[in-house]
Amino acid sequence: MLALVVTACLNSNPTACGDQVIAWMPYETEARCLIGSRQRMSAWAQAHPEVTLVGASCMSGRHGVAPRSEYVVMASHKLTD
Repeated sequence: MLALVVTACLNSNPTACGDQVIAWMPYETEARCLIGSRQRMSAWAQAHPEVTLVGASCMSGRHGVAPRSEYVVMASHKLTD
């Protein structure tokens, strides 16, 4: 299982970017994961208009992977209130 990780930047501060695990995907390779995850990434981007999606990757790991930056987590969970 691979983690689908998006990299996004705040629209209000384009230099404030970070990563967020948005799903765990049942693929064996990164390439298949990225191809198979396009709809999920699109839906995530539409649900979070306060950020701009600038990249995505699939990586192996464990549940609970922390984002590299808290900005995206803040944007997607706090600024929409």
